[in-house]
Amino acid sequence: MKRILLLIMPIILIMLAFRPVKSHTVSGTVTDEKGNPLSSVSVKYKGSSSGTFTDASGKYSFTISSSSGTLIFFHTRLSNS
Repeated sequence: MKRILLLIMPIILIMLAFRPVKSHTVSGTVTDEKGNPLSSVSVKYKGSSSGTFTDASGKYSFTISSSSGTLIFFHTRLSNS
């Protein structure tokens, strides 16, 4: 019995290590109230380290492992003092 278990366990571990993981791409555009694109906005998937910043045209895109969740947007407005 132990011999069979010792033969099967590595096979099971290898199968688990290489199982396909579904990933999802999250993308969009961040704009202000007037519809102007916002650059350098932090976009993060809540509860993970996944995230990115928007580009000059307000666009972002990154990959997450879940099909549902919450996105957090953070933008610091610089004031001209």
